Amino acid sequence: MVDNNRNGIPDEFEGSGGPPSLADYTGLAGAGVGRGEDPVLYWNVPVGVPFSLAEIDAGAPANGRKPQTFKYLRVADANAYLYSTAKNDPQAYNSVVSLMVQSGMIPPDASGLDIQRAWGRAVAASADASAAGTELSPFDAIGLLGGGAGAGDSGPRNGTFNSAINNTSTDTNTRRQVDLSSASEARAFLLAAAERELGRAATADEIAAFRRALNAEERANPETTVTKSTSKETGTASSTYVDGIETASSRNTNSTSSSDATSTGGMDRGQYALDYARSADDYAEYTVATKYMDTLFAALQSPVDVGTN
Repeated sequence: MVDNNRNGIPDEFEGSGGPPSLADYTGLAGAGVGRGEDPVLYWNVPVGVPFSLAEIDAGAPANGRKPQTFKYLRVADANAYLYSTAKNDPQAYNSVVSLMVQSGMIPPDASGLDIQRAWGRAVAASADASAAGTELSPFDAIGLLGGGAGAGDSGPRNGTFNSAINNTSTDTNTRRQVDLSSASEARAFLLAAAERELGRAATADEIAAFRRALNAEERANPETTVTKSTSKETGTASSTYVDGIETASSRNTNSTSSSDATSTGGMDRGQYALDYARSADDYAEYTVATKYMDTLFAALQSPVDVGTN
């Protein structure tokens, strides 16, 4: 970094607006961190910056952003970066936390305050290195500051540490199935329906036509089954460290699972056979005859009172 006038700003930024502020980052606009005259540190991280008016006029999306790598960032913005990212970009925040855990800078069960303090150490190390002319970003500093697996904010850890496990996973499976009635099934359905509604056996031609109509209806009404499976794992994990090195680990967990299936669609083949039989030409005639015969039988079975004079 060249700073001939010793004002804390690299000469390459003089007269060009300087390094970006938090407003230049996707999701961080309006964070309220001013550019000021803060010293800068080595950043060198790709970020998204808004398109210029000229670029928008040329067809760029008005709300879109283009990738651009800023070599330096102001220390004030770097200090606020992790806090702002936690609120606006959880995925990016979790990536930084994961980096800290992997390096041993913080334990897996570190609190939010511990995470922010660790980030402050990384920013300070980067700023010190940048002031000395060494390009070290806060992200690279995390790897240098980590004291090995299990290191904490005060140095390598010793002892046994426990953390809670509470994992839930859900899987949803949707299956659509068409069950076509066979020739023998279609025959049985229509024979029973014809005997009841028409008083006769169905003919071979009627059975063949019924099967074609039944299969078409079955294809149009598939049965849909939605199965929701849920698995839960609860318990504790234990890790033992000696001078920051994990020497033992164990898990004591309990796993449970449940499944719930709901089916919709499909059709009532028996009812369809009855409706099909009722569409036959002789259905009305048989119905009238049946009602007449029922009335006649009822009259014949009624007792007759024969009076005597």
